[in-house]
Amino acid sequence: MPLAVYLLSIIPLLITIVAVGLIFYRLNKAGSSGRFKVIYKQNSLPNFRLVVDTKTGVNYLLSYNSGLTVLLDEHGKPMITPIKDTF
Repeated sequence: MPLAVYLLSIIPLLITIVAVGLIFYRLNKAGSSGRFKVIYKQNSLPNFRLVVDTKTGVNYLLSYNSGLTVLLDEHGKPMITPIKDTF
């Protein structure tokens, strides 16, 4: 495989790794303040965190290995934490 093709195929992977690393860095630096609140943290590998958007109540799963995704309920709709009760 030519070097140019190899480099072009690895660039999206590197961008994803850097982006997820920045998300983890910001969450660690900010703690649970700001728009997103960490409600569960698993420090073993793989590293998972459950994060809630304090403005919308939408729950997210954040993983260093696979990125950020919305948590869905059994009907395929985003899981929402009531904001008034929790925050």
